[in-house]
Amino acid sequence: MTSVVLSVMLVNLRYLLMSSAISVFFRGQSGWQKVVSGLLLTDETFGVAVQHGSQHGKIAFAWMFRS
Repeated sequence: MTSVVLSVMLVNLRYLLMSSAISVFFRGQSGWQKVVSGLLLTDETFGVAVQHGSQHGKIAFAWMFRS
């Protein structure tokens, strides 16, 4: 049981790292917008969001629903 819990924690640690990496593109948004954007974050969304954020300097809250 302990190994399962540890494995799940390690696998999902990547979301903390991905969220930290794209947090610079969400400055100026409210706290609830950041939480919702984090909940919408997937591996695929991360790749597209980093590319979009690099080109535009920010990621609009509404953009997370379109991606």
